[in-house]
Amino acid sequence: MSMFELSYWIIFMIAFLETLTLVGLVFPGTFLVIGTGALAALGWLDIQLAIGLAAAGAWLGGMLSFYLGKRGFNFFSKDSRLFKLHYLHNGEALFRRYGNKSVLFGRFMHSVRSLMPCIAGMFNMPDIIFFFYNLISSLAWAVLYILLGYALGKAWLIIETWSTRATLLTSVVFISLIGLYWLRYFIIKQGKRLLFISQSLSLSVWQAIRQNPDIQRWYQRHPRLIRLILNRFKLNKFSGLFLTLLIMLFIYILVLFFGVVKQVITSDFVTATDAGLENLLYVFRNHTAIQVMLWFTLLGKTDIVIGIILLFLLILILRNNKKYILPLLVTVGGSGLFSYITKLIVHRPRPNFTAFYLEPTFSFPSGHATIALALYGFIAYYLWRTQKHWQHKMNYIFCLIVIIIGIGISRLYLGVHYLSDVIGGYLLGATWLIIGISIAEWQNFTYPKKWLVLLTKRQTISAEKIIVFIGIISYIIYGLQYEPLVASYEPRYIPALVSSDIIATFNQNQLPRYTETLRGNAQEPPSFIIIAPNDTELLNTMQQAGWIISDPVNWRSLAFSLKQAALNQSYPTAPVTPVFWNNAVNNFGLQKPTAANTVRERHHARFWKTNIQTPTGQAVYIGTASFDTGLKFKWGVTHTINPAIDIERETLFTDIKNTGRISQYQKVPFVQPTLGKNFVGDQFFTDGELYLIQLK
Repeated sequence: MSMFELSYWIIFMIAFLETLTLVGLVFPGTFLVIGTGALAALGWLDIQLAIGLAAAGAWLGGMLSFYLGKRGFNFFSKDSRLFKLHYLHNGEALFRRYGNKSVLFGRFMHSVRSLMPCIAGMFNMPDIIFFFYNLISSLAWAVLYILLGYALGKAWLIIETWSTRATLLTSVVFISLIGLYWLRYFIIKQGKRLLFISQSLSLSVWQAIRQNPDIQRWYQRHPRLIRLILNRFKLNKFSGLFLTLLIMLFIYILVLFFGVVKQVITSDFVTATDAGLENLLYVFRNHTAIQVMLWFTLLGKTDIVIGIILLFLLILILRNNKKYILPLLVTVGGSGLFSYITKLIVHRPRPNFTAFYLEPTFSFPSGHATIALALYGFIAYYLWRTQKHWQHKMNYIFCLIVIIIGIGISRLYLGVHYLSDVIGGYLLGATWLIIGISIAEWQNFTYPKKWLVLLTKRQTISAEKIIVFIGIISYIIYGLQYEPLVASYEPRYIPALVSSDIIATFNQNQLPRYTETLRGNAQEPPSFIIIAPNDTELLNTMQQAGWIISDPVNWRSLAFSLKQAALNQSYPTAPVTPVFWNNAVNNFGLQKPTAANTVRERHHARFWKTNIQTPTGQAVYIGTASFDTGLKFKWGVTHTINPAIDIERETLFTDIKNTGRISQYQKVPFVQPTLGKNFVGDQFFTDGELYLIQLK
């Protein structure tokens, strides 16, 4: 079964589990169905098939729940930790109030969505009537939530269409933080239920295995072996289930780590993937994001790490949790030592073009990622073991998860590590974290006694607040004074290419011959290369030719453009959607109104300033031109272009020529004749030629 086919089966199962009485209360199916709609908007799934399968899964889950209720499968009780009695009362009240229609209404109420079919069965609702309402409500539920996700996906495409890459990166981070916050909220609300279900299922499976006749006969024949196995699953001994799971996890992570090491050493695919991701992240780099990432990467720097360890040790002493000191030191010390040894063995150089600042050590594994997972992972484990309130546990742990992930991303974004370096660092840190947790748990089982209390509870809390405050202030002061040695080869300062043969310069330096979308996909080739003294002379020439400079892309200009488009009125300086060439957004957007004088129809062009200069110091610009024939409402405020982009090339050339400011020009082949699509899916075709123009 292909991944494409499997994705549709997953949609079916998501909808089925969301409406199944046993698991629907804790399964986040609606959220996942909305995500399915977003994937359909991005073109990864067929929306009609997704709606059909989601409706089918919801209908089947409802029918099964209905027949469970019809046969008296009543699992609600006053003392139940999961299926609380008031859930049943809420569903009964809804059913008594709305009767058969409650099946339809309940489908859109989270608290009773998975209960209403079961309650309808308990109240002996006729099969044919339930079949009808279940079918209608399943279809309505699937259509509503998938279309909601579809709308969100289309909104994302609009953001992508009108954004620069820096703006898109900000959007991705913002959406990721919202998703992480929602996950935290879900675990706080439903985490205990999920743990309870897991424990109940585990105990049920364990009892079924023990009562199996074949297992019992085997036990009689091999009592020692069975006892040895059973001892590995005991809950009251460290050498039981806890150690068994830790060993299995340790072996699994260790195998993954050595697998990554092997791939780094031998695989060209990993090398190419690492380099591709580094180049992609460099495209998204900007000053503000660099400053944010530097604050994250500081949390993995040796000086800061040592300070955090010392402050944490002081807190352990104040809290009389000295038994965690040795595990902490083993975790951090072991991860740091083995990270250093692995760097010497693998001997992998750092990225040499994308690095923002210089790092003197080797690249694999990332020491920052290693220490991040080891140190902050151990702190998360400690808080999990010592905090009493579930919500406090989750809040602390999710904050530490953000720090761990942020440190890894910062190393990639700053260009000082490859993806495989960070993954390898996380895996190495995880192995030592498991070792540290094992030591700590062994001490918890072996030495459960408490140490002598030094301070009262109130005094301890006050001292901890002071320690944390000192740590935060020290971190801020250090960060404000931190000035890394910026790499001298940092590619933000691209040297000028001096040449009198512009076309040959493109060949020699492998400059792109096509513009590209935000995702890096090739689209229209350039139609012009213009040599001008400077930006002002280029723009003056274009304005003299009747072309107007477009407004910058922002919410205000987009809103006004949408208003004028809806009224079919003029907006001579309407913004032009950003397009990329050589990883940079167009420097100038220009347009020329038509006789219709409406924002829906216009001539428009984009120009990029290259790093090529003539021997006389003149600048070289590359540009494209196309004609907007109308709005493309499917994509929001974007236009449909005339596919014959060569016609617009000739129009713009004629306008420039009529200004009398061309000293010389020639029409040269630049790419092969091309038939393709632009970033909004409009087709275009061109003979592949462009005008090389020298302005006076």
